[in-house]
Amino acid sequence: MTPLRWTVIATQVPPGGSLGGVVRYTTELIRALAQREDVIVSALTTRAAADTVADLVGSSARVSTVPNAPVPLLSVVERHAPLTGLRRDPDVVHGIKHLVPARSTALRVLTVHDMLLLDRGADFGRAKRLLLPPSYRASIRDADLLLCVSEATRQRLKAQVPGAEQRAAVVHLATSESLRAATARPIAALAGRRFALVVGDSSPRKNLRTVIAAWCKIHEQLPEVALAIAGPPNWGATDVGEAYEQLVTAGAVVPLGHVADAELRWAYEYADVVLCPSLAEGFGLPAAEALDFGAPVIVSDDAALQEVAAGRALAVLPPLAVDRWVASTVAAFGAVRRVQRPHTSRTWEARTWNARTWHNVAEDSVSAVNQAVRSRRMSGSGS
Repeated sequence: MTPLRWTVIATQVPPGGSLGGVVRYTTELIRALAQREDVIVSALTTRAAADTVADLVGSSARVSTVPNAPVPLLSVVERHAPLTGLRRDPDVVHGIKHLVPARSTALRVLTVHDMLLLDRGADFGRAKRLLLPPSYRASIRDADLLLCVSEATRQRLKAQVPGAEQRAAVVHLATSESLRAATARPIAALAGRRFALVVGDSSPRKNLRTVIAAWCKIHEQLPEVALAIAGPPNWGATDVGEAYEQLVTAGAVVPLGHVADAELRWAYEYADVVLCPSLAEGFGLPAAEALDFGAPVIVSDDAALQEVAAGRALAVLPPLAVDRWVASTVAAFGAVRRVQRPHTSRTWEARTWNARTWHNVAEDSVSAVNQAVRSRRMSGSGS
């Protein structure tokens, strides 16, 4: 079989490739596709990130660039400008961040991470809230294949763009290979302490407000424990609750900011409990990562988080039920932790790794694309 020529639009990848969310998805997928014999993966990125992306695809010859530019201008290029920078016409053009080209003879694939732009527009800045939704809807309509990261996201897609779900396949994500391979490195501010962990930004949907309200009461009962918050800088509105600064000053809350994979792995391995209180998720990667590293996890009743937890969470709670978050978190601290103490050993009494990897994500993505290619050929359709 002739390998698929698969171009990933990767203008969102920064130099170095180190950010969370969509960037991590992009880099992990490109790396996994590049290891396959049935795909010749190439990428379109900015000049600033060309070397980073070339390392992922395995060759600078398979990287095409556009000038460094602000995100709104890059979005216009991705949506409306012919992909003239490509050295060869691809079989597949894969948009990963909201957009696919308006016109292309290639099979257009769009990864649907979530529907937050349409479901929770107020969480976004004014420009993005006004300009991006129409292009996102149009890209969903134009795409030949929609790769949804969860069944919950496919259902939200169905609600927002009826009929689009018929072109959708669910491809669950996996813990990043770099996180799996990292050697755990202790976080000085937490070493020797018992702590709960929240991973994510401070946007309103992440629901830190409820955790902070609960932590006021938990701190009264368990003054020696800490709440660690790890996550990238926020990209929009922030909501951490009224008591946040007071708890930080008291040492009860430890804001970590963005942490390296080695430190994040250590945090997952040594957390007494990982809290996932989000109001809305597309997938809920922190829950999957925490479960992969054997951490006890409490999730909200968001559909995507329940899908990821798959019955393995300690509790599934209404996201705004402060007293229930208090009771479940205190109970988690009362349980016997599986990791040896003190914080010097990474040996588990029982380790439970999720078998899913990014090789599986790539395999499922290629399978869905091949099915879409066959359907297209049978119907004799083009773009």
